[in-house]
Amino acid sequence: MKEQYSNIVEKTLLIVVENFGLNFSGGSSATAMSAEYFERFFKEVVVICANEGRHNLSKAKFVSYTSSSEMMNLIKRHADEKTIGFGDFHMAYPLVNCEMPYFFVYHDNWPEMKNFTLQGKEKGDEIIGKYGEIFANAEEVFSVTEYKMSFIQEYSSKVSLVRNGLSQAITKRSQKRLDKGKMNVLMAGNIDHRKYSKAIEVFQALKDGAYKGIEIDILGLVKEDAIKEKLMAFDFVNFKGFADEVRFIGYDLYLNTSLIENLSLSVVDALANKTPVVSFDVGGIKEVLKGCNGVVVEAFDVQLMAKKLVDIKNGEISFQVQLDDIEEFDWERGAIQMLDKMQERLDYK
Repeated sequence: MKEQYSNIVEKTLLIVVENFGLNFSGGSSATAMSAEYFERFFKEVVVICANEGRHNLSKAKFVSYTSSSEMMNLIKRHADEKTIGFGDFHMAYPLVNCEMPYFFVYHDNWPEMKNFTLQGKEKGDEIIGKYGEIFANAEEVFSVTEYKMSFIQEYSSKVSLVRNGLSQAITKRSQKRLDKGKMNVLMAGNIDHRKYSKAIEVFQALKDGAYKGIEIDILGLVKEDAIKEKLMAFDFVNFKGFADEVRFIGYDLYLNTSLIENLSLSVVDALANKTPVVSFDVGGIKEVLKGCNGVVVEAFDVQLMAKKLVDIKNGEISFQVQLDDIEEFDWERGAIQMLDKMQERLDYK
């Protein structure tokens, strides 16, 4: 297969990120997974990062930085005609000013993030502006959802849809029939306002004993203690702490109440494990959650979401998860799509 990538095999891939590894955010994990495949084709892979986490690369060279100026100097030191850049979040902005072609994969949640974080309120326009320049100057931008392509296309016509793969092992292949009146629910993600503030409202809407028979387990790092305390006030909610691997076996449903998403890897992982999903209609959720795979609830109708949970528990809604809907979520397939586009773009250099 290397023969088809004649413009790549003799080049160095320079990956510029803040965090690199499988134990960071979904986007950072995705870059680490893709890099495993890139490493097979490039002459060399160099990762410039602030934090190196757990990963499976065997030959890559890692160079750390502690400031944006140090990052810029490292990029300039490595940039030459034999090097191709690659970035994933706005911290890779220095790529814009370096004399080498670069590619970019967009995982983030801007411009929506402007309304949900202190960073967004203070520096939202600056971050969005950086993304605009990154998109405009990239050889190609890879979007993980159709939903985000319109945002990227405001700045560049060179954009391709490339899906992420699965982030967790498949542990539950057969879909058992739900015991009527009982339902074990899983939620996962950092415990903060963005992920769980609406969950609190949904749980409050389970009035008059409607929650009986429902058990909800939550996995995640605690980012906001106040949110955790409110969640733990419900006797049917169990906080299970952080886990590197989310195991879906034993759960009848995966629940997502995020205020914003690009596309949650946990949602795709749940479906791969034949665990149906209930989610608000945010980001690219509808691109994978369709048919008998789950329920998409209008954002943010907490009363309706609470009703759907009760209906599922009582057997009034049933599911038959179709794996065909997520077959495109494959790391090797996505990496090859990116390599093909790199080869194509570099043909014109």
